[in-house]
Formats: sequence, C-alpha cells, structure tokens
Amino acid sequence: MKQDSTAAGESPLVLVLGGKHGLLGQAAARVFGDCGCRVAVQGREDTDPASRQSLQAMLKRWQPDWLVNAMGCNDYLAAERDPDAAYALNASLPGFLADMARRSGIHLVHFSSALVFNGEKRAPYTPRDRPNPDCVLGASKLAGERAIAESAIEDALIVRASWIFGPWKTNCVHTLLDRARTEKVLPVAHDVIGSPTYSLDLAYHTYQLLGQGARGIYHLSNSGRASWCELAAEALAATEYNVKVEPISSDQALKRAMRPRYHVLDISDFTRMVGQKPRPWPQALRDYMFSYEVRHLWGDAVGAT
Repeated sequence: MKQDSTAAGESPLVLVLGGKHGLLGQAAARVFGDCGCRVAVQGREDTDPASRQSLQAMLKRWQPDWLVNAMGCNDYLAAERDPDAAYALNASLPGFLADMARRSGIHLVHFSSALVFNGEKRAPYTPRDRPNPDCVLGASKLAGERAIAESAIEDALIVRASWIFGPWKTNCVHTLLDRARTEKVLPVAHDVIGSPTYSLDLAYHTYQLLGQGARGIYHLSNSGRASWCELAAEALAATEYNVKVEPISSDQALKRAMRPRYHVLDISDFTRMVGQKPRPWPQALRDYMFSYEVRHLWGDAVGAT
C-alpha cells in the first residue's frame, strides 16, 4: 500500500483518467491543477481501459493519491448501438479501478450520470432515490456504481451529473451553435427537463467535496433546471445569430430514442457538505459562451450582447 504524500505535507498527486481528450477529464485536470494539486493525465493512447494489466501498470507508474475516473461512454445512441462497448467502459472499468484503488490505498473519484433514473419522477432526484434506468447508457452507468460498491472500497466518491457543457470538447451547446450557423429555425424539445452543468464548475465542486472528505454518492450540477428549449434560447441570446427557437415535443424532436424527459438533480447534499450553493446555470453558460474557445470557433457572432 502506497504512502499518502499528503501526510508528508506535499500536495496530492491526482491522476485523471480521460484527462487528455475528455470533456470532463480535461476540466478536472485544469481545475485540480489550478487548486494546487499535482496532476497527471492518461488517455486511451496511454492506457487500455479494458486491460487490468495496463491499468495496474498505470497505477504502479504514477502512484497517485487520488484517482479521478472521467473516462466512459457518454453517447446515448452509441450505447444503444453497441451495449458491450458501453458496459466495458461504464461498468467493467470502474470495477477494475475500485478494486485496484482499494488494494493500493488510493482515493477513487468516479463520475456517473443522472440517466441511472428513468425520468418518470417530477421532483429533483436525490442520491437516495432508487435507480431504475430505461436505456443502455443509464444501465451501464448504474452497473459501474454497483461494481464500485461490490469492491468494498471505502475511499470512493461517486458524482452523478447531467447535461455537461464546457471547453475543449464537442458538447450539446457546441452542437447547437453549429446548427445555428446554417438554420433559421431550430426545433428544440420543450418537455425534456434537466440540470445544465458547466464542466469547470463540476470539477471545482468535486474538488471541494474531496476537501471535505466526502464519500459515497453525490449529485452535482449548476443551480436551477432547464428544458432543452430554454438552454438553447439562453445560449443563442449571447450571439448575433438571427435564429428562432421553435418549442416542440420530444416525440417530434428527433426520429430516434430520446433520453428520459426529466432528470433534474437534487444537489442539496453538496450544499450542506460544502456550505456553498453552485451558481445558476445561465451564469455559467454565459461564462462558457464568452470564453476564448467559443469566440474563436464562432467569431463575432458570439459575445455580442
């Protein structure tokens, strides 16, 4: 079992799996580094997530204090097309990591999803609500949570999130702005409700939870809730695109499997633990919209208001 470097007065060494190319992984690497941690990142080109041997070699090389798992399948349709691949990343990988972290005395942080719930509730989901996924992505995420629990690791923090947007990776807001370049009317579902979450805020609040010694399952997002339609309208309000957002039902929106219609997260456990409420999602969204990355990609059309 490794000696915790923090006991010797050093800043913790944080190993972020998925930290090279992932939406949340890159955010975690940046934020944890800004908070004074020593950070190492690993991508699929460095470590085979399906190989115990490769994962063991990774941990032996870095000997981290905290292992942050931000690697997984988060594509709803890709999971439906290839369930085996989704389960390999979302269920088997977390189980491997939890077992190895327990044996090595490493603190594990794992990111899961609001899709572990079926979306039939009409009040924010708490960590104590019974999961009941109705899609492959949600079922595979739940299997990952259960694999961590079955490993009997004590030092594990599971963070459920939803509707993540942020820099350095294609995301729902990025896709929306791309459509706005060429379309004058954007049909967007008004009856799909969730908790928009800025990746940098999510990473920082996860760091805060770790600082408070949090363990178990927490729900995290920015404050407030929104429909896809409201999220689209708020994002486009920060641009000069002359685009109309047309509210439609989720049944009309796309001829494909839709996500559950309600997956708002109750984040009150986080607020009680940390003593701080996450900022509202519209404020976080505007920070993202006025960021260098968005202005660089979409030029003068963004940040005009």
